[in-house]
Amino acid sequence: MDKWTGAVAASIVVGLCLATAAARGQERSVIVDLDPPQRTTTTYDPRDPPPQLPTVATPGAAGAADKAGVTVSDFSCTAVVNGQVIKQSAHAGVCVAGVRVDSVHITLGLKITEWVACTAGPKTLAHEDGHRMIAEHFYDRAQQRAEAIGRQLIGRDFFGSGANPAAAATDALNVAARQIAERYMQHVRDPSQQVQDAYDRITSHGTNTAEELDAIEQAMREANQAPIATDE
Repeated sequence: MDKWTGAVAASIVVGLCLATAAARGQERSVIVDLDPPQRTTTTYDPRDPPPQLPTVATPGAAGAADKAGVTVSDFSCTAVVNGQVIKQSAHAGVCVAGVRVDSVHITLGLKITEWVACTAGPKTLAHEDGHRMIAEHFYDRAQQRAEAIGRQLIGRDFFGSGANPAAAATDALNVAARQIAERYMQHVRDPSQQVQDAYDRITSHGTNTAEELDAIEQAMREANQAPIATDE
């Protein structure tokens, strides 16, 4: 079974660049850093499972027939957005600011944890590894997706409010940064989870005789996604 994390409330960092002469001449750019995926395998005793073990009741987790394993795919997106303040106003003690996005710096991450019972056999291990392959497949294409999302925001105006002009401008940049995180999750995490769910259904959560690579290929087709490249 697979559980996804990395909700829309992904880690977001914003940056503010005031409308100085240097800022107006700043080159508009989008930089995307793709951190290497972090993989961890944790074994546990199913007779005495650890409290941090994800359960079927956990939001985003698929049901498991034997509870012999679960894979957690945690996608993260950190966006630093810079822009010029193009408009400011104040009314009744509330400041409003408009910011035009000049540049975006996005950092992407993926943490995969395979939880496997110490009594699990080769079939369970292969099934959970299939979940890892699916998550990494979508992450391999995440940099291009994130860059396209960032470029869509360059030159766009965002508005925010706050107790003072600086807080209002920061709020506007927060709006832009949240939009990046939301779109990234929609284009990377959510399609990955759709394939993960199909894979679990096809394999009955690793309890039937379906071959893992065949099941992944079928799940990708059902989700209208490109096939996963393998070494075979």
